[in-house]
Amino acid sequence: MDIYLPATGDGPFPVIVWIHGGAFMMGSKSMVSGVQPYLTGKGFAVVSINYRLSGEALFPAQIYDVKAAIRFIKANATMYKLNPDKIATWGESAGAGLAALAGTSGGVAELEDLSMGNSSQNSCVQAVIDLFGQINFLSMDSQWTTPGVSGQSHNAASSPESIWWVGLFKPNKPFAICIITKHILVLMILHFT
Repeated sequence: MDIYLPATGDGPFPVIVWIHGGAFMMGSKSMVSGVQPYLTGKGFAVVSINYRLSGEALFPAQIYDVKAAIRFIKANATMYKLNPDKIATWGESAGAGLAALAGTSGGVAELEDLSMGNSSQNSCVQAVIDLFGQINFLSMDSQWTTPGVSGQSHNAASSPESIWWVGLFKPNKPFAICIITKHILVLMILHFT
């Protein structure tokens, strides 16, 4: 976890938890370097986190990692001049899917591993920015074929999503489209064609 604070101001600063992309199998918190100076320049604290990749651990380990980071931020907000009541998750691709899932699943016990620390804190956030993330795995292939793009097979057993999710997707598996709780306030999803 890397914490970047604005150069000016005393805080507490609103927080953006940056979650990297990489098809759940690659990437790192250092991928924030392109956007971090802009965000801190606008007065936001940026907390860039790693999560266990699919070669190391399968679902739900990644969302456990994201929520443990959020709880850490809340528990240590005063020390780092962070505002625990103004936290947004922001991610790209796989990170955006995790950002959306973290935002929509506040208080969902099966998506928390409180043994990872700061169990007295909740992992609810106030906003989500999802840059081309997965909201519904079951519709990803049709979203490519509808505009005439071929060659995408996210439902194949060998796809990064299926490997991470332990086999082919099932509609009863939790992801952002399946879980909406009263805790999320703002969810922005951006996809590009």
